[in-house]
Amino acid sequence: MENGGEFLANKMRELNPNNVPSSVEISWYTRESYPRCLAIFEDAADRPPTFDAWLIKAEQIEQDLRQRGMRVLRMEIDPDALAAWCAAHACHVDKKGLAGYAHFRTSERLRSEAASQQPTA
Repeated sequence: MENGGEFLANKMRELNPNNVPSSVEISWYTRESYPRCLAIFEDAADRPPTFDAWLIKAEQIEQDLRQRGMRVLRMEIDPDALAAWCAAHACHVDKKGLAGYAHFRTSERLRSEAASQQPTA
């Protein structure tokens, strides 16, 4: 069975067969936000029960992805913003909803970074 880092790396390889290092976002929580997120996740039973258990798993995935040459973007998750985004987009607050929200936030972040690197006239 592949771990989370292997799974994400394999998915990225499918999308990018030339194996050029890519960026991948991973959801990131604080000690304070994790229990609040668990309270709203419809699939909370499928997630690590504590922040410490989640952190161990997340750091392993992050390290594995970096070793595979990927740029890892931590996307800090605010439970209130996540719930509002999911409601506005008529999606469940679960893995799919979280993935959509994280992708949206990461796209905004990358556009902002690109814009800040544009030369000014």
